[in-house]
Amino acid sequence: MEAEPRRRPSESTRPDPKRRRILESARAVFSEQGFDASRMDEVARRARVSKGTVYNHFDSKESLLVECVLDSVAEARESTDALARSGSAPDRELVATLRTQLVDVLPTLAGQSQSLFYQAFSLVARDAKVRERLFSHFRELYAEDEQRLREGLDAGAWNGAFRDDLRSEDLVLVLRAVFDGLVHRAMFDPDRIEPGRVLDTLLRLLDGGSQRALVDGGERDDA
Repeated sequence: MEAEPRRRPSESTRPDPKRRRILESARAVFSEQGFDASRMDEVARRARVSKGTVYNHFDSKESLLVECVLDSVAEARESTDALARSGSAPDRELVATLRTQLVDVLPTLAGQSQSLFYQAFSLVARDAKVRERLFSHFRELYAEDEQRLREGLDAGAWNGAFRDDLRSEDLVLVLRAVFDGLVHRAMFDPDRIEPGRVLDTLLRLLDGGSQRALVDGGERDDA
């Protein structure tokens, strides 16, 4: 099966409405019933298409689950992709990206999407094709995100906004690990996480002395 675009298409190039409805219906069914208990008939019923139409778009229940996960990731990335196209300086873009990921993206991934992730990863242990498809996608996804973060960290270190005594290659791994861990924690303990405080803590850890100008025009949450 050919790989789908890694970023959600614009309105002009978005897949046909039937495929969109199938994906949205499948996400709901998988989240409510779990992968093993879910039936393609129910996906078709909710999508208002025939079961044959579902199989015309997705050749198996496994491939449909994988596509649901990739579509969920693409959806969550829309806001951060928009920041990358905004033309902001890399260090300011990094701060905006961290805020967006913590405030907007994290709750989405910790909700219905996280259930899909765990179900998809349960297939990884028993299906080599699913494993390679997901892992290759996430390797590329992480590489793109980390490159963007490195550019912001290097720019901030150069102008004094971020500390320059740590390698940006190491810092991006820490930032990604923090976000991934928070997504996992938010799934079962959402009240423990306060995105604003987490953001402020991360920025304090990165602070190179002149960072205040990067955050809301100099205003910071000193809670």
